[in-house]
Amino acid sequence: MENSADAQSITTGKGFTMKDDLHPSSSINRPSVEFRQGDSSEEAINRLEKERKEQERLHLEELEKEASMTLADKAKRDEEWAREDRKFMADWFEDGIKRGGESSETLIIKPDGTLDHKKRLDEGFGTVPFIASAGKLEKPEDLYKLMAKISEEHPQLSISVESDPNMQWIKYKVLKKK
Repeated sequence: MENSADAQSITTGKGFTMKDDLHPSSSINRPSVEFRQGDSSEEAINRLEKERKEQERLHLEELEKEASMTLADKAKRDEEWAREDRKFMADWFEDGIKRGGESSETLIIKPDGTLDHKKRLDEGFGTVPFIASAGKLEKPEDLYKLMAKISEEHPQLSISVESDPNMQWIKYKVLKKK
């Protein structure tokens, strides 16, 4: 490309023109973009509106489907979701094992016997516990049940759970079976 006021590279597309032209007050080429109103803005607005309507339609379909479900259907769906959550947790444990040899957390048991969902005992007092926020765990018994289910569904994992005699903390540790 020549360095003259007449020489310029122009690229156009829907809603814009890009130029690489010589700035009048210097010998340096300066790229510029000009946006113009037109079909592309309208098309974008129409596309977004169409997407919003489709999301609304899908949401209404889900609500109708939910309303027509029997209690047994809802229980089956809930168990499927819970199984997917346990699969996610098992994958998370395995990722932690790859990075550090094990995956573990020490959870605080509050004086009322419930698990603290805001902080844990290990890795800094302010670290939010993964397991307590990932599952619907309220009490240590819930953690035992969850770990038993994960162990049953993912036999490649070795899971142990221990607690202190005063029930102030509970720790789980997940390793890969050899």
